[in-house]
Amino acid sequence: NHENYDLLKTYPVEQWKGGNVQFIAPDIIHLMRGQIFEIEGLRFFTFGGARSHDISGGILELDDLEFKRKKKELDHGWEPYRINHLSWWKEEMPDKNEFEEGLRSLDRCGWNVDIIVSHCCASSIQQEVCGDRCEKDELTEYFEMIMGRCEFGKWLFGHYHENRNVGKRFAVLYEQIRKGKEWTCVKGFYLILRNRGIIIKTYESKI
Repeated sequence: NHENYDLLKTYPVEQWKGGNVQFIAPDIIHLMRGQIFEIEGLRFFTFGGARSHDISGGILELDDLEFKRKKKELDHGWEPYRINHLSWWKEEMPDKNEFEEGLRSLDRCGWNVDIIVSHCCASSIQQEVCGDRCEKDELTEYFEMIMGRCEFGKWLFGHYHENRNVGKRFAVLYEQIRKGKEWTCVKGFYLILRNRGIIIKTYESKI
């Protein structure tokens, strides 16, 4: 869940299936945060993003004069860390405009969708998945609000490095790909749960 946001910003934003996207390649489409898409008769709400959990050693800056020393100490102590603009970007968490865009999109569709696709999940669902290992934050609380207000059929998410169902309506996916209209593949589209948004990988010639 650590996209290169500096690179991602270079792709133009286009409209596709009702929402904002970026075409990474002809058959790879980034579905942006807070969007509604109508795909093969199903309505999707997409909202990527998650706070990194593997940064207890901190975020290092490449232009810090102490960078090499700090990195060496952290590597020696096996303390997880990230490097700004190399393996970590502040944009992993949504900004105010993206949160508001999501609410506007849900308002327009009457808070009724078939499938919600995100990277992390609502705070209460996160508690079921990883217990006290993961702390709630602004985004998981945002999803908690959506979960309580929105009518939806399924909610798919990633981030937690597990493959399992959580109740009847939620599924956390990691290395697993589930095919079939009910879940992650909808007549030619694989949904890949990434941080910045959702990537669609097509496996048919037409999209």
